[in-house]
Amino acid sequence: MQTRQEDGTAVLEVLDRGHGIADDLRDRAFEPYVSTKRRGSGLGLSLVRDIAKQHQGRVALEPRDGGGACARLVLPLRDDT
Repeated sequence: MQTRQEDGTAVLEVLDRGHGIADDLRDRAFEPYVSTKRRGSGLGLSLVRDIAKQHQGRVALEPRDGGGACARLVLPLRDDT
């Protein structure tokens, strides 16, 4: 996992070196009830996307250089001034 500040946002990246995510699944991964697992509801990423949007943020799944995947959550930093 990596975190950083970038252009007024907080960026959280979860990285893995697994099989990655297929292109056709990446396009649908944030839809409700989409899952590659035998168990579970397929609602997790859909909820993450909705919560990110409620906070004016965004979330994405991307291939990772060298194999695997990167899940990136970007949220605006709060301006207390």
